[in-house]
Amino acid sequence: MLLIQHANPYYDDSYAVDSANVGPYGAAITQELIPEVEKRYRGIGQPWARLLTGGSTGGWEALAQQVFYPDYFNGAWAFCPDPIDFRAYQAVNIYADTNAFWTEGPFGRVPRPEMREEHGMLLATMEPAVRREEVMGTHGRSTEQFGIWQAVFSPVGADGYRSPSGIPRRA
Repeated sequence: MLLIQHANPYYDDSYAVDSANVGPYGAAITQELIPEVEKRYRGIGQPWARLLTGGSTGGWEALAQQVFYPDYFNGAWAFCPDPIDFRAYQAVNIYADTNAFWTEGPFGRVPRPEMREEHGMLLATMEPAVRREEVMGTHGRSTEQFGIWQAVFSPVGADGYRSPSGIPRRA
């Protein structure tokens, strides 16, 4: 078993994929790290002998590694992975929703939920959760969940950091 710690300036984890902002972690893990570990510790070194498993962010990574490197691993078990479809990015469909912070309806707008208890009680809403991260670190470097999602999936901005989140800045 190999557990990898791959911290970066955005989060304690790289999401194990190649990203313009985070770097070539996926390639480094599959082309450098795993072969070196298999060599040093007499691993079998064959795809049929490698499998992936993980939960939450680790679940997302297990699935991503299997998708991006299908011939490198024999299978993946992804338990409760982070969002894998941008139609369900937390409670936001980034393709259809016009606002990530509010749900618009025929009678007005209500704050979009960010976190609930298992019985449905609302614990947090999107806007304060995202703004909290913006306060914790500039350029997506809050070292929290929204920051890393933006870093992994966003192109590099003109200033060399991830593209802006689109959140209006206060003067």
